[in-house]
Amino acid sequence: MNIMEKGFVIVKPEGFRFLKQLETTIIQEGYFIEEVFFIHDWGLLARNIYRQDWLNLKSTPADLDAKLWITKFFFGNHGLAMIISKNKQYENDKDFIHYGHKIKKSFRLFSSDQVDNAVIIAINLDSLNFIKLQEYHAANESQFSSKRYSHLNQIISKAGYWTRCRFTLIHAPDPKIENVRREWKILIELGIISDNNRISAKHWEFMKTYQCPILPSELHNDHSILKIDRHAPLN
Repeated sequence: MNIMEKGFVIVKPEGFRFLKQLETTIIQEGYFIEEVFFIHDWGLLARNIYRQDWLNLKSTPADLDAKLWITKFFFGNHGLAMIISKNKQYENDKDFIHYGHKIKKSFRLFSSDQVDNAVIIAINLDSLNFIKLQEYHAANESQFSSKRYSHLNQIISKAGYWTRCRFTLIHAPDPKIENVRREWKILIELGIISDNNRISAKHWEFMKTYQCPILPSELHNDHSILKIDRHAPLN
């Protein structure tokens, strides 16, 4: 099977805290982790992936820049690309497009992303001089970049163009063939899917235990192959 016809999930910098839970979700959904690759620069990958959202007017570059800035401040800029396979035979030739999306939905049901919005981070984009705003808003007025955040206007204390930062832990392409193949192409063209970035079983266990990434320079002396027992009891 062509590598671009396999499902995948991307772990964002904030997602390293939940690798055990993510693995549990993957197994419970009837899938298994085939390979894991290290992502050196999540910000670069994110800008390539979410450029499609700008074209479709779902978000703006300024919103993404602010979220990447705050994510890097709290969690760093590393990530993981997890290649997902199914225990059983394909139900149809296009079944792979649903792997990542299904896992993403199931995982977020019990991840911190759903904990009553206990923490809301609102960022005034006008105050970040390194972010270039393409949008315009009325002077001396407060405005969120997205209407879906308008209910947060009550927390605004200063006029400006605001965005909300949410930590969604993982990314998976929307279940459309063109989206899966486009993002696979990005992973390959950025050199993420390569032997140099492959995570060994030893380092995978380390990252799950200590909830943090291991830099690629530490990976090259360990060439064991990642193998996960699909029938092992879940911890």
